Amino acid sequence: MKRSIGFLMFAGCMVLLAGCKPDGMQNYQYFKDNPAEAKSVIGECRLNGTRGMDAKRQAVCDAASGAEQSRKYGAGN
Repeated sequence: MKRSIGFLMFAGCMVLLAGCKPDGMQNYQYFKDNPAEAKSVIGECRLNGTRGMDAKRQAVCDAASGAEQSRKYGAGN
């Protein structure tokens, strides 16, 4: 039983990771061009929190937030 639960958790993590884009693609301009993706990342960052997050993932969260704020307030249009 424990082995099957562990396998299911592993399989679930792999499915989630398969849907992620490499961090190199997720920069400010990417999120400006894809506002739905920015909202998704912002939601994920809020849900998981950023305390203890690695620097690369924190940069992705910051880029998504910056792009969303500039879209919301009309900066750079």
